[in-house]
Amino acid sequence: MSIFNIFSNQISAVIEWKKPKANVIWWKYPSKRDEIINASKLIVAPSQGCALVYERSLVEIIEQEGIYNLKTDNHPFIATLVNLRQNFESEHKLKIYFSARLRFSTSVGVRQAPSNSLISIIKSLWN
Repeated sequence: MSIFNIFSNQISAVIEWKKPKANVIWWKYPSKRDEIINASKLIVAPSQGCALVYERSLVEIIEQEGIYNLKTDNHPFIATLVNLRQNFESEHKLKIYFSARLRFSTSVGVRQAPSNSLISIIKSLWN
């Protein structure tokens, strides 16, 4: 691993689902090690939702479009130096799942009234 590779991932990123496809409902943001840097920006488009899984826990579900600040314990450069003994791998993982905001017009096999969006169904199943 070269020095350039170690420090190339130390800048904040702008994360968005740029080219959603009609046949894709969920899309995981492709990150090599899921080590999203603190203060990165998340852009959620009008037809999208987003689920954030930090350190193996569902921490937030975003249903509104907008630009969001992501907060993690992966601080630029400091995290790299601290993780030297762990082969430069952080234990603070953030996985970002985008969803296409679909509307359902039929029942999904539950007793309660159908939800308006797929992300609402996933939220109720996760709890």
